[in-house]
This record gives sequence, C-alpha cells and structure tokens, in this order.
Amino acid sequence: MEDKISIILTLAQRDLLLKYESHFTDPYLFRLISNAVKKGNQFEICLNVMEMKDLMDQIFDLSNNEENEKLIDKLDDLHDYLYEVYGEDDEEMDAQDKRIMEIVGDPEEADIDESIDAFYKYLKANLSFPCEVTGIEDFQWEEYYLLGGGDKAEYEQLKKQRPSYRDRYQLLNIHRSDESEWAMGNGDLVASVRRNSDKKKFMLGLSELKATDKKSKNYELLDDYSVWFVNNA
Repeated sequence: MEDKISIILTLAQRDLLLKYESHFTDPYLFRLISNAVKKGNQFEICLNVMEMKDLMDQIFDLSNNEENEKLIDKLDDLHDYLYEVYGEDDEEMDAQDKRIMEIVGDPEEADIDESIDAFYKYLKANLSFPCEVTGIEDFQWEEYYLLGGGDKAEYEQLKKQRPSYRDRYQLLNIHRSDESEWAMGNGDLVASVRRNSDKKKFMLGLSELKATDKKSKNYELLDDYSVWFVNNA
C-alpha cells in the first residue's frame, strides 16, 4: 500500500481552501479537503506524494491569481507549511532520485545534452500517447498578466489563440529537436499537444506540463523529468 502523508489543518486553513472550490482544477483533491477528518479544532487529511504535490501546486496557483493581499499572505503561509511537511517525507524523494539516476546517472556529473538525450529515449519508450496534460504553473507569456499587472480583458482574448497553463491538452508526442515559441527553458524537450477545448495544436515545453491523472504512470514519468530539468538544465 502506498504511504500517505498526514496533514493537520487548522479550521482557518481548511476554510481558506474551501472558499476556492470553483478554482480547484481537480475535484477529487477538493473532496479530500472537504471530507477531512475533524480532530478537535483541527482537520486531518492523508495524501500520497503526488496528491501532496498537486495540492501545493494548486495553492501556488490560487496565490498567483488572488488580488487580496491578506489572502495571498495566508495562501503563501499555507504553501510554506505544506512544503515543510512534504520535505519530511524523504522516502519518496529518495525513490524519485533513484529513478532519475537510473536514467541519467548522477545529475551533478552528467552532461546536460547527454542527459536530455537519455530522458528523451526513456520517455519515448515509456510514455503512453495520447494522455491528458495541463500546465504546472503559468506559462512565460502569462506572467505579465498574472503577476505584472497586465490587462485582464486582453489576457482573456489572448488565451483564445495562445496556450494557457490552465488549459487541458492531449499530449500527442514529444520531440528532441523541434523548437517551441512557448517553452520557458532552453533545451527543454518539446511536447506536441492538442487543446481539448478547441483542438488547437501547440508545441510546448515538456518540463512545464503534468499529467492530469495523478495515479497514472505518465504522471510519474513527466514529474521525474520536470523535477530533473528544473534542477539541472
């Protein structure tokens, strides 16, 4: 049985998350919070490592899109608390390190280009296509509108033609050498995707995507690559 991480939330922390029900991209994750076990004046939820990462990502997104400074501070504090709890769970982190080392060797000694080649071959052999993916956090072009005070109406218009991290896509293939105008990191593997809502196709940076099915093998594969690329490329 997969190990679970026990998280204790105060009433205020749980209520803070519950007020964002309509903003949760994963209804299952929201149900885990709403069905948390009450223990005195606190609430306990038990999440696996992938669910824990999803929750931290969700809170990060909520903070980025919140305009109320007091709520931003509360969300950031909650994110920091969860990060501390997650950091105490070394077993899964060690397991991920081992998986990555099996692909690229010691990340600190490996050549970057050779490591990307190794990851590309491994992912091509093990990813199941197509699979549904979404952005981990806001894409580079969105930062001005989400963090830099850009016009919201203009942002909504641009999202019709540009990819947004909130969109859901079908991951159709990955490429080693194709270029992407949307990728944030140089040298990133390129993901060929088709947006679910309007069937538009884009070439996105693979390290900026995650599988929506957190229980799938694809989720683990993409997460391993993203963690490695962000930390080493």
